[in-house]
Amino acid sequence: MSDVSTIDVKTGVETMRPYTDAEKAQIAKDETEYPAQTFEELRRMRDQKLAETDWVVTKAVEAGEAVPSDVQTYRKNLRDLPSTLNDTTVLSFDWENGWPTKPDGI
Repeated sequence: MSDVSTIDVKTGVETMRPYTDAEKAQIAKDETEYPAQTFEELRRMRDQKLAETDWVVTKAVEAGEAVPSDVQTYRKNLRDLPSTLNDTTVLSFDWENGWPTKPDGI
């Protein structure tokens, strides 16, 4: 772990100092908790996206029809998404564009 760089806003002088034991402990705690919190948020948003397609499934079932294959694929990809990530990759997940592509009409 490298030193902490600080800059005096009045003088612009940069100084370096080692991390304190408390700062090192907090960093270690954060590195452990961030992936779990990120996975929790990913699953929450994924569940919301699944809920947005529930009506398509309900409509098809009530009509005795098959659920459209593109909707089935989309929902499967949403359910499988967390298993495609690990503690490192989840932290760099693209929250805007990393989701499976939603079928047209949903």
